[in-house]
Amino acid sequence: MPNPFVRLGLTVGLLTLAGAGLASSPVSTAAVTPASSDADKAVVLAFHEAAFGRLDLNEARKYLGASFIQHDPAVEDGVAGFAGFHQRLRASYPQYSYEIRRAISSGGLVTVHVLQRPNPWDRGEVQIHMYRVVNGVLTEHWAVGNPIPATSLNANGLI
Repeated sequence: MPNPFVRLGLTVGLLTLAGAGLASSPVSTAAVTPASSDADKAVVLAFHEAAFGRLDLNEARKYLGASFIQHDPAVEDGVAGFAGFHQRLRASYPQYSYEIRRAISSGGLVTVHVLQRPNPWDRGEVQIHMYRVVNGVLTEHWAVGNPIPATSLNANGLI
């Protein structure tokens, strides 16, 4: 059984970074408006639909900044790194599916809460992806995830 404190620590750490403005990466001091937050969220949702809904790599590339920074240890930096990951995903899981359940945007950061299933028969995994959006393109990405367990000590579910 995975250590729940490690998962909790990763989640709390990710949320703390979001709240602290990601100390390692400065946050713009430009005014953030509801319209800019909505626009940033729309970019992330369009990227996810292209990349993971339609599995359309060419369309997904349009949403990535030239120096896309990746914090997922399984994916290399840059557009080429994401392209390699995407090609491996499609080859390994041709029936891959995902569903965004929630999206939150604030201060140039957009977080999506996702249910993904590599195969239709899998219980799936719940993932939280956070993106930095600058001038309408994704420039940075963080991710954490938990497999959906067969049993739970509560009836709330992960997603």
